[in-house]
Order: sequence, then C-alpha cells, then structure tokens
Amino acid sequence: MFHFEYEGKTVLGFDTGLNARAFARSKAGVLATESGYLVRAEGSIEVWNPEGVIELDNKMVIRGPDFEGALLDELTQPHADKDEALNAVRCWLQASRVLLEKNMYPNPSPQSAVIAKNGTVFFLPPRLAQKVFNDETGLLFTAALRPLYTDLRISDVLVFCAGTLLYQIFSDEAAFPVFSFEETLGDIRSGNFLPLNLAAPGLDEKAIGLIHKAITPKDVHLGLDEMIDFLGPETSKKYGDFFIPISDEEKESVALRREQFQKRSQEKVRTKRFFHKNKRALIGIGIGIAAALLITWNTISRIRNRPTTEGLSPYEIAEQYYASFGTLDNDFMEMATLDDAGKADTQMVMNLFVISRVRTAYEMTAPPITPAQEWVDAGSPQTESMVFGVSDLNLKQIQQSENEALFEADYVLWMPKSFIGGNEQDQMPEPGSENSPDSNPPVSVRYNSEIRFTKEKNGWYISEIIKHQS
Repeated sequence: MFHFEYEGKTVLGFDTGLNARAFARSKAGVLATESGYLVRAEGSIEVWNPEGVIELDNKMVIRGPDFEGALLDELTQPHADKDEALNAVRCWLQASRVLLEKNMYPNPSPQSAVIAKNGTVFFLPPRLAQKVFNDETGLLFTAALRPLYTDLRISDVLVFCAGTLLYQIFSDEAAFPVFSFEETLGDIRSGNFLPLNLAAPGLDEKAIGLIHKAITPKDVHLGLDEMIDFLGPETSKKYGDFFIPISDEEKESVALRREQFQKRSQEKVRTKRFFHKNKRALIGIGIGIAAALLITWNTISRIRNRPTTEGLSPYEIAEQYYASFGTLDNDFMEMATLDDAGKADTQMVMNLFVISRVRTAYEMTAPPITPAQEWVDAGSPQTESMVFGVSDLNLKQIQQSENEALFEADYVLWMPKSFIGGNEQDQMPEPGSENSPDSNPPVSVRYNSEIRFTKEKNGWYISEIIKHQS
C-alpha cells in the first residue's frame, strides 16, 4: 500500500505483485471491482471504490482515492507505541460495531483495517487485502472458532481478534504464534496460550480475565459492547492505567512460574501435536499389531488343536478344502496341504479372516460373510453381507494308486470386485474405502484345477494344485 501521483492528484495504490500477463491470466481484475468502507469517528460511513488499474515498474497496481493511515496489524506490533496501539483497537472495534449495526460485515482481521490519526477506519476490500497483504487471519480465526460455537457470529470473531491484539500489546508477544496454519488452528481450539498473569506481570486482574475470556473459545459469547466498554472512550485509559506496580521479588517469582509453566505446556503440546500429526500412521500401526496378534493367536491355537486328515478320502479332503473358502477355515486348508500347495488360496482366506476380525474389533461392527454356495442356493439376492467362497463345485477323480491320487475340480470362486486384478492375497482393500468388500457386489471367476494328492503315514494330503482360469 503506497501513495503516488496520478493525473495531478495523490491516490492510494495496492501492488498486486503481478505483471500484466499474470494479472490477465489470473483474472485479478476482479480486485478492482470490490468496495471497501470508511467509517468516521462520529459514525458516518462512506464507500471506498477502486478507480482503476495501472502498470508501474512492470507490476499491476490497483488505485483508488487516497487515505492516510497505518494497518492495524502494524500499529499493534510489540515495537509500536502502546497508547497508539490501544487507541487503534478502540477505533477498530467501534467502527466494526457501526458496520454491524447497518448489517454490513467487516473482515475480522488486523491486516484488513487501516487506522487514521483522526480515528477514521478504512476497511479494505477483503479480496484485495488477501492478495496484497496475504491476509488469512480472518479465515484462520473463523476456521478455528466455527466448530466451537453452535452459532458463530462475526462479532465473536472480532472479539477474539481484539483479544489477541490486546494480549500482544500488553505482553509484547503473540498469544498464538503462527508456526503453521494447522498448528495454530490446534492451539486456538485447545486454548493453548501462556496466561497473561505470567506473560504480562502486573496487569490488573480485570484485564486478564476479560482477555482470557475473549481468546478462550467457548460456546459463551463475550459481547462486542463488553470489549468496547472495557477499553473505554478514546484516550480515556492509557497503557499504564491497566497495570499495578509489583516488586522485584514478585517479578522474579513470576519469571520462575512462567518457566515452569512453559516446560509443562510445551511437553503437552509436543505430545498432542505428535499424536495429531501421526494419527493415521498410529492407527495403522495399531491395526497392524492387532493383525499380528490375531495371526499369532490363530497359529498357536491351530498347533494346539490341529485337526488331521486321518480317515478322510482324497475326495472328502478336496470337498472340505473348497468349502473352507466360505467359512474362512484356513486351519483346515493349511492342515490338508503339503509345502506350498494351495498357498495363494490359504493366504487369501487368512487375509480376509484377519481383516474381518480387526474391523470387528476396531469398528465394533463389520458386515457378515455369507458362503457363496448358500448365497447362490438362495437365488443370489441383494445383500449387505460380503459374499465369498466357492459354488458349483464339481469334483472328478482322474486316477488313484496306493500312494497318489489326481482329481479335477471345476468351480466358481466368488469374491469382492476389488480382489480381481492380480494375486488375490495382495488385493485386500483398506476398510471403508471405495473398494472395500462391503461396498462392492460379488463377482465370480470360474476355475478348472488339477489337485494332486500324496499319502503320508497318517492320511492323504494335497501336494500340488494347478489352477486354470476358464
């Protein structure tokens, strides 16, 4: 924001930082169409309209009627004059109330208001302020407060903003230092700030209480009038009037308590930010640990109660092997096979079993699994359950000797759509995703497989499965 001469008069300019091509490409010309407002000390309102665009030093500048003043943000910085800063906040709040009474809505940001020495306040066009001053303060405060109020009003955001300005004036530090948009958002919502009795030793209790109330988000509205009354009329209260004298011993005591508070607070904040930042990863680790525990428990249980194929014929073993898909009985599938035979089948059933159990524990509910043959026998109805398993199994003995047997299995494997497209055990989607089993109708693949059996001393076992998709 600067002043320059144009056609024989002084005008106010706003440098967009864009050259002519970038200005046209980004359609920034809209910045020259939005109005601002001048609110005089006596309460009158005047509209401020941009008068055009001009190119200066290869940059496009929005020009308009001249106005002499300083940004509220600059006037309230720690190095600024304290009495001028307090008066600037007074003028800004009073002018904001004037606009609100006329159902006009000021941008609740210290980077969108220019304060003149005579008390006039220039509320910049919001989009122009955002472009020129990178002003996102109003957006940040509104985003932070919205979830905390059942009925958030613009006056609530103005009061909150005024509270942060007064905190900075009295303590020479920001209530919520901006590290990142997300971290500052979290600090505001959790009320994470250094109490003013430690940040501004000697500040009177009434001032501390009111400012704390203003910047501690609650669904209790601190009125704009209450904030204006606290500051009083222009020049009625000076900076020193808000403090009471304290001894050197009290100052040392405050400094010690401040140090202790900050140590405790920083540790809490670091922990909270770590968990917030890594929430998804931690949930994923938790699910992974749960899955590992389930697998371990399942393995121990299987070893302890391991069934055998003793007394079963190859035909019965093959029949039960394919029935195990629908019942997720990977115990029998592993027990009935030797070495790597059927490994892909067993792994697919194991993955589905583990994720089903984890989802049930994590979400407290999960869609039931319906064996495919039952679903087909019922007429393939629409269902919220997940259909999985083998249907239409047809087993045929090819040959059998004393120690070997060969069968042919023709069957249809039903599964969630997301299982199609590669090794089935690698296709399990994340729970709740667009491709999760409960969000997809079942699809089928027909297989024709050769099943080779080998007889061990305690029964028949599947030694090889060769699958052909048909």
